[in-house]
Amino acid sequence: MRLWLKKGKKSQFGYRSYLAVDAQDGYVRGVHTTPANQSEMMHFEAAIDGAHIEANRVYADKGSASNANRQFLRKQKIKSAIMHRAYKNKPLSARQKLANQLISKKRYIVEQCFGTIKRLFRMGAPATSVR
Repeated sequence: MRLWLKKGKKSQFGYRSYLAVDAQDGYVRGVHTTPANQSEMMHFEAAIDGAHIEANRVYADKGSASNANRQFLRKQKIKSAIMHRAYKNKPLSARQKLANQLISKKRYIVEQCFGTIKRLFRMGAPATSVR
């Protein structure tokens, strides 16, 4: 499916890729690509299932923060390390801020892979990683 996005006055082709990356060594274990106008939360399960690996814990950025995604991981018996997101009139608690800091310390391995993809292939940053 093709999707054209408009940035300012310029139209361009848009898509979004989700990578499942091994948090130990940064290897890409799975890829899931969708039109850019679809929410990250809608494709979280497909990105995890598409990796076809057994994960102990899933690290993901705030774009994947939803109760549905956390429940999906619970049902799969996978620990959630999805970063917490603040909402209007509901700031993060001290515990959630600490959890985000701890998650960020592990996600740097994955972010290195994303940085390489952005530099070499001119792609946007993917969202999901597994360990």
